[in-house]
Amino acid sequence: MTEKNEVLVVSDFAELAMEQFVLDLTEDEKKQFTANISATLFRLAKMNDVNKYPIKEKKRGFWYGLSHWFNEQGELIPPYDEKVG
Repeated sequence: MTEKNEVLVVSDFAELAMEQFVLDLTEDEKKQFTANISATLFRLAKMNDVNKYPIKEKKRGFWYGLSHWFNEQGELIPPYDEKVG
């Protein structure tokens, strides 16, 4: 997140990790890998290391960002709010 300097969804994290670590995963492995990333982000959000913001156009899913990118009401502050529209 820090390097990209923007909020990301779980699939963004998975893609970045697969590129960074040159992972050649099967479809089943990708699904499990993505699920593991999702679980880790959930735990980090519970510990307040990251915050999550609901994806408005979907019923499920969140944007994840560093805690200091959010105001006290849990809303993204500029310029981090640009991507979530």
